[in-house]
Amino acid sequence: MTRLLSGTLIAGASLTSVAVAACLLAAADAAAITISATSAPPSPNVASLPAAVQPFVKKIEQVAVNSERYSLTLGLSGPVTARTRGHRKHTQHVSASLRAVGEASLSPLVGKLYERGGSGQLASVGVGPTVFNYSRVLARTHKDRPWVRADKVSAAVLFPFHGGVLPSSLQLSAGGSGSYAELVDLLATGGAEVRVTGTATIEGQPTTELTAQVRPGELLRGGSQSEKQEISETLEVFVSESGLPLRVSRVERTGSLTLTETIDILALDVPVSVAAPPAARTIGAARARKRLAALSSGEGPRLPLVLTLIGAFPVALASTSY
Repeated sequence: MTRLLSGTLIAGASLTSVAVAACLLAAADAAAITISATSAPPSPNVASLPAAVQPFVKKIEQVAVNSERYSLTLGLSGPVTARTRGHRKHTQHVSASLRAVGEASLSPLVGKLYERGGSGQLASVGVGPTVFNYSRVLARTHKDRPWVRADKVSAAVLFPFHGGVLPSSLQLSAGGSGSYAELVDLLATGGAEVRVTGTATIEGQPTTELTAQVRPGELLRGGSQSEKQEISETLEVFVSESGLPLRVSRVERTGSLTLTETIDILALDVPVSVAAPPAARTIGAARARKRLAALSSGEGPRLPLVLTLIGAFPVALASTSY
């Protein structure tokens, strides 16, 4: 399996299933990726989760949600080394966070994510099979076309933990179903390690907390077991009495950096009004990558991708190399 699929796509899914996946999919033409035929251990399966966890998983699967409003909080902390073109290194401790608000609907299939907070500049817009991501960098350097168009990327990517973003030729199902099938599949990768750890009150509602060490890579087809387990996350799911995953938190440690993601459901059955950007304001993913690559070859420090993500939430930059 290619490094792009085993590393970049997994990294995107682990950091945030909402914003990053769209650009990563745009960067990787699924038709051009060759999947390894090497044998792999059994895939994760929901049925193998501990008996104490099964009732809560069934509740999650049975809850039916067509649209929701949610908040997405991303955080990063740790020492980061920036390298200048003159090969000088500068290390400093970084602590950054941002909070965005999104709305998504499954029927009609549309979604949007604000760059910061719940109003102002949009970071991502999804309409049916196309997602548009706003790039602050392109907005400054190519003001006429700041929206990066990701064709054949479902707007479902803007509905947290619903799934259906990657084609079945690339992604495995662990047997999860319902509005939050992707979340159930992710829990399944934790296997026997998934635990019921207590209760908590979230937004005034009593919830039961599930915790696990999960491996998103196990939901991708092909690749070696070491590749599939390359990224491990601490997952916390707070399930309401009705089965709604009111809060999902993930923590991932990559080298010296700690990445965090928390998604809170704010409201259900909300009307979602979305309009695609005018065609004259959009640019294809391939052209955007060329423009961004040209910019990254200039003078000045070249920070890791994750800092670009935290500092400029639209993730059109995710397809650039550094």
